[in-house]
Amino acid sequence: SYQYGDFKYAKEKKSPVYTGVELIDGNLRLSLIDQTYERDCFLVRLYENQGKTQEGTLKLDGVKKAWLATLNEEKLEELTIDKDMVRFKAKPHQIITIIWSK
Repeated sequence: SYQYGDFKYAKEKKSPVYTGVELIDGNLRLSLIDQTYERDCFLVRLYENQGKTQEGTLKLDGVKKAWLATLNEEKLEELTIDKDMVRFKAKPHQIITIIWSK
């Protein structure tokens, strides 16, 4: 079950908007929003489906820290946050996991 909000479909966008989480740009697809196993953070999983390197931006309301992570939720690299926006790069067909705390 989702503890952070509910999916809503924005009229002007094809992908779902999650309360507090929005994929701003990048040709990426959102596949999961959930709490981490430890329940102390949240995670977003996205994937690149065009076979090209892409830059993406996520808006995460109230984010304090964010990290790129493995599929096993191991934190790899802290990401820069600018006004609740987190920017990242995805390689062709890459699955991206981002963990964040509020």
